[in-house]
Formats: sequence, C-alpha cells, structure tokens
Amino acid sequence: MNNTLKAVIDAKIIGKFGTDFQHLFQFVLKQKYGNLIQTLADSSDLGADCILKRNDGSVEKIYAVYAPESTKYNLSLFKTKFTDDYNTFKKKWGSHEIQWVPVCNRKITGEAFQFLTNLAHPREIYDIKKIKDLIFETFDYSQIIKLTKYLDIDSKFVDYNVLDIIISDIISFKINISNDDFNQIPPKLMDKIKENFEETYWEAKTKYFKQEYFNSIYIFKDYFEKLNSNDQRVLKSKFQSTYEKYIKNPNFDTLIRNILNLLGQSHLNDDYYMYWLKIIIHYMFEICIIGRDPTK
Repeated sequence: MNNTLKAVIDAKIIGKFGTDFQHLFQFVLKQKYGNLIQTLADSSDLGADCILKRNDGSVEKIYAVYAPESTKYNLSLFKTKFTDDYNTFKKKWGSHEIQWVPVCNRKITGEAFQFLTNLAHPREIYDIKKIKDLIFETFDYSQIIKLTKYLDIDSKFVDYNVLDIIISDIISFKINISNDDFNQIPPKLMDKIKENFEETYWEAKTKYFKQEYFNSIYIFKDYFEKLNSNDQRVLKSKFQSTYEKYIKNPNFDTLIRNILNLLGQSHLNDDYYMYWLKIIIHYMFEICIIGRDPTK
C-alpha cells in the first residue's frame, strides 16, 4: 500500500470515536474473520461489543471497545470503563477458554497498558496502532476497496495504489530494454483497431474502448504523466520489448493476451491487478508503443 492511501485511511480512522469507531472495528474484524465475527447491539450489557467464534461455533474471544472523542483518553475513565467491562465479562462469560480483548481508539502505553495487564492479563490488546497494522499489513485489494468504500474515500486513491505496484513490477521485470524513440503521435483509434485486429474483433474492441476502457484510461493517463521521464521511457521500452517477443503471432488479440499473461504471471488470480494491467496494455496500444501504426 502506498503512503498516500495509508495517510488517507489513517486520517479517517483517527477521526472515528464512540459507536462510529466501534462499528469500524467490527467492520475490520469481519474483513479478517468473516462470519466468525458476531456483532452485538450497541445497547447490549454483555461486557462485549463483538465476539469471535471458532469454527465449531464456540466463543473464542470477546472484544470490549473504548473509543473516547478526545485525542488523549482520560486515564481515570479508561480504568473505570475497562474495569466495568471486565467485571461484566467475568460475570456473563466467565470461562478460561474465552479470551477478553480490550480495544481502544488511541495508543495504549505506560500506565494504561500496565493497568490492563494487572486487571486481566489479556493475551491480546488492540490499540489504534495494532488496528492500523492489521489493515496495512494483511488486507488484500478487495478488503482495501471495501474499507475505502466504508470510510467514504475517493476510489482514485485505491486505483493509484495498484498502479504504483503494477508500474514497479513492470519496470523491474527482466526483459531487454530497447533504445528506440517512442515519442509518436497516436493515430485515430478506430484505424489502429482495424490495422491490428482481425475484422471479427472490430466490434468487440470498439465497444471495449468506448465503454470500459475510457472509464479508466483518464485515471492512468493522469498517473502516467506524473511519472518521471525516465520511468516513462523504461515503461514504454518494457512494453515494446515484450511486444517484439510475440510479434510473429498473426493473431493480435492472442498477442495482447500473451503480454497480459507474461507481465501479470504472478498475479493471474488477482482480478483487480489484472484489470489495471489490461488498461495499461491497451493504453500502450493506443499510443502506438505496441501494434502496427496505420499512419506509417
């Protein structure tokens, strides 16, 4: 995950408190554990805000959330809240097989950490740092997309994040770099399609470029233009060299798929990654880095 997306998610999480933070934490756990997480009503008096169950249906962990609005919690209120929750937990769930997990929307250090340790000897404590680590270090693309939608974050931050990864992968891809000059003016797209694809593909390719492709191409075009000139040159060279590897294939649609499979070989099951790689490949096609140029 790139630093920009991390910063945006970070700011959204820090701004959550009370039941909003509680619901966010429940959402994050559901992404990690799926249906094994059971949420409880905000008004429940069970000393818990959500439950993690084992596969056999028994309860494994009880999460108790404290999310004050202030940037720093009041230690006295912190102690009172978790003491009450832990006492309720013992009364309602008193079993050595069930873990009690305290959760806070602020960083837990020093006296607060020691208090929780003395109170319940919890095997696990979730503070704001651990929650962010869970997201940033373990969430995959689909989980990040769901989280950004939940937090109402502009989707372009997620798109730019995967483009960062794809471009880095392509630039580091082991293939010979040519020194050709790629500064060419693209021809009309329809002429390019007719020049490269068999007639049976014209209608489908035209529909693709008009509908799906142009919904995303402006995002990548903006991204590409912000790359430094050397990265742009290397990226174009990688595609030109990859194209030359398959240029003898008479079917251009198969050639495109071969390039897609070669450059995306370690991400073939990642639909989000492969979608954007396909957009990039067709962008290179449009600007004449790959494919025959009908103007020449």
